[in-house]
Amino acid sequence: SPFELGDFVFAHNGVLYYSDPFENKWTIETDSFWMIYWIWREYQRLRDVTEAIKAGVSHVSGIYACWLHKRAEKTTYLFRIKNPIMETHYWRGEGMAVFGSDLLSIVDSFAVPRLARRFRFLTPDVKPLRPRTIYKLRRGMLEKDGTFEPRRPRFTDLADFKWRQGHLFRYHLPMVSGRGLKIEYTR
Repeated sequence: SPFELGDFVFAHNGVLYYSDPFENKWTIETDSFWMIYWIWREYQRLRDVTEAIKAGVSHVSGIYACWLHKRAEKTTYLFRIKNPIMETHYWRGEGMAVFGSDLLSIVDSFAVPRLARRFRFLTPDVKPLRPRTIYKLRRGMLEKDGTFEPRRPRFTDLADFKWRQGHLFRYHLPMVSGRGLKIEYTR
C-alpha cells in the first residue's frame, strides 16, 4: 500500500536495510516510510521535489524502485537504483501512460492492446527506465528530471537481498498507472 506524508504519496519495490536515525512520532515500522520521511523532510528544506529525492536517498540504503506522487503538482516521480530485480518499465499509448516493475507486469496486468506476452521484440514500446535517474510523469508525458547518487548498500545487505528475493528475477505486479494514483486493471 502507498504511504502518505503531507502532500506526498509513495510506494516502492525492494528492501531498505538502513536509515539515518529520525524521530518517528508516527510509530510506523516499515522501510517504505523511511524513504518518504526523508524525501518529505528534505522537501521542507529545499522546496523542490527532484532536489528532495536526491537528498532524501542519501539517508537510506537498500535495493529499490520507487514512485512518488506530489498531489499539488499532479506529478509522479519514478526513480530506482541499478539492480536486475528492481527495474521499472514504461509504456505510453492508447491514451494513457503506464509504469510497472517489468515488461511482463505491464503486458499481463493492464492487458494493453497491441502488446502480447510472447517475445520481447514484439513489444518494442515498453522501455526500461535508467537507474539513478529521476523521471517526472505528468499529463502522460515522461521526462528525465535529474540524476541521483544512492547510498551504496553494504555487501551483506546485497547478499541478503539476493538470497531472499533472487527467485523473483522479475516482479509481475503493477505499481500504478500514469493517471495519478488510480490503479487500473483492465481484464
